[in-house]
Amino acid sequence: MRKIQIMWAIAASLAPQMIFAQAQFDAASIRESGAGPNEGGGLVRVDVTSTRATTMSEFTERLSDFATVDRPVLDKTGLTGRFDFRLVSAARGMRGGEGPFIFTAVSELGLQVKPATEPVGMVVIDRAEKKPTEN
Repeated sequence: MRKIQIMWAIAASLAPQMIFAQAQFDAASIRESGAGPNEGGGLVRVDVTSTRATTMSEFTERLSDFATVDRPVLDKTGLTGRFDFRLVSAARGMRGGEGPFIFTAVSELGLQVKPATEPVGMVVIDRAEKKPTEN
């Protein structure tokens, strides 16, 4: 185990758009990107993620895939069950850019994301004895 910087997802007060999944579907997530207007009259990239029957653990794992999230996000919400919801974020910058606007979208769902340090299991390869061969 090695201590690394992570993010915790914590439940604040769930917003009305966080709906308990009614049907017994397999978890699904559709992520679409497009362009929308920004305050300065230009365009900003807009990401829309629609989820169905997703647990908080599955959702927080996917948060790490967003370009503006530079560390793992762990589920500390304590929420059980599956949820249907839609997440709309304006990701104006990539890593190191103008900021992680995805967290604003997450807060609108009634969740908070906070930085933390925690021991996390990981695989470390010290050396490789053999060169790879062509297939």
